[in-house]
Amino acid sequence: MKRKIKRFIRTYFFFTQQEQKGIRSLLYLLSFLLVVSFIYGRFEPMPQHNFDLKYIAALKDSFPSYDSEKKSNYKNWSRKTSVQTEKRKTFVPFEKSFIPKKNITFEVNTADSADLVSLPGIGPTLASRIIKYREGLGGFITLNQLTEVYGFKEDLLFDLKERLTITPSTNAVFDLNEVDYKTLSAHPYFTFTLSKAILNYRKQHGKFKRLEELKEIKIINDSIFERIAIYLTIN
Repeated sequence: MKRKIKRFIRTYFFFTQQEQKGIRSLLYLLSFLLVVSFIYGRFEPMPQHNFDLKYIAALKDSFPSYDSEKKSNYKNWSRKTSVQTEKRKTFVPFEKSFIPKKNITFEVNTADSADLVSLPGIGPTLASRIIKYREGLGGFITLNQLTEVYGFKEDLLFDLKERLTITPSTNAVFDLNEVDYKTLSAHPYFTFTLSKAILNYRKQHGKFKRLEELKEIKIINDSIFERIAIYLTIN
């Protein structure tokens, strides 16, 4: 074991005679510098400062006192604060005018885009879709029709029911015995095929006496009848 340690030391810590002399000289120099710095620091005299008391008193009088400066700063601060407070009072009514009131309700068939956007959950895109669909229908008959608009989910309708009202427009209802094909097919509920079938039935069987007669048309089932009947009447 000792041999291995000696071999390790000779291999990695071997120095020539010149290198050993250089290391010794460097150690002597460092030791000398440490001793000199210690002695110099121990015997170095402390700096002495001679202050002229009269000069200090004159210098003190040349500056404003802390109390006077504090009072002037307080006056400036209070003046700025009062000005800012008056500005806030001026703008508060303006800011409050833009806060939507929770108790405001809107009529679905007359509400504009700004009214709809003010409701939670309705953005500009959805508001434009509602208005466009309303124009195609000629007006909503029930609130549930809002869920037919793309992006208007049933959860949103549930949340907004208390803030929406609806008054069905009589202009949106067609007289089943007078309506023509162009007017009927322009409505979103009446497709090309459905409009043709209704008018052909009227042409073959004469005027309708009851809306329920529409169920005799093969392509009209109960669900389709319930959907289109709200926009039809017989005079």
